[in-house]
Amino acid sequence: MQRLCLGLWLLFSLLLAAEGRATELMPWFDKDREFELRTSYAFQHYHRIARKSTLISRPAYNHFCQLSLGISKDDRLNAEIEGSLAATRDHSFNLECGRLTLRCKFLDDVIGDQLSLVGGVTFIAPTKLFLHDISCMFHGEYAWEGHLAIGKEQVCRSFWTTRWWGVFKSGLANRGSPWVSLLAAWEKNYFNQHQWRIYAEVLAGMGQRPIPLNLHMIFPGYDSIKHRSADVGVRYSYLTPCSATLTLEWAWRLYAYNFPANANKVLCTLLYSFGL
Repeated sequence: MQRLCLGLWLLFSLLLAAEGRATELMPWFDKDREFELRTSYAFQHYHRIARKSTLISRPAYNHFCQLSLGISKDDRLNAEIEGSLAATRDHSFNLECGRLTLRCKFLDDVIGDQLSLVGGVTFIAPTKLFLHDISCMFHGEYAWEGHLAIGKEQVCRSFWTTRWWGVFKSGLANRGSPWVSLLAAWEKNYFNQHQWRIYAEVLAGMGQRPIPLNLHMIFPGYDSIKHRSADVGVRYSYLTPCSATLTLEWAWRLYAYNFPANANKVLCTLLYSFGL
């Protein structure tokens, strides 16, 4: 059965690639010495770019596909490597970026601490093609992003029923200004099979310049741009009997400043866990 599920996961991954946000930053890890294979496909659409208080018409239909592999050690350390592909208004389907994430758990509410607390860092290396794509938020040829996650679960018997958590992130590239973001989420778990999440996320780039007025020229990247955005979303996950989790997610951009405005995103993710 496990081999069958793994085969179905690989087939699904290939279908996605032929056609994201895959890296998970929740303050809880999977089981010790257990791998997590995760693939996701995201479709994003927006009509306009918000340049300061002006909206510039520039419709885009974007596709993102991510594939990642993560593992936890002693329920304290976690590592994940991710690669992503993208097809946007300006660029055909190609490699978008690679990420490597390392995390450490400092507190764990599952074993008696008041809260779960996880800190980590992500190395981000976008390709030159998508560094200059207005649909992709990259600040430089490579970047480091630190993150701190905190959360609390309410447990009934052998599984959690509700939980809240949040992630604060701050990043700096090899050039330009830093950025910060904050994500807050609340989740409900029904019989450890059906899980719902609502969340909100804000992002702010600390640059001083606006989006270039002439969007037909090569976009320089977000390194020196003062950009802002606020998104809200809902997510549903179904836990299958064979250690796989299928997730559907929708997000909508409430606010944008020097950023794509009123963006809608639909995300489909398949996660498969297996032990050594």
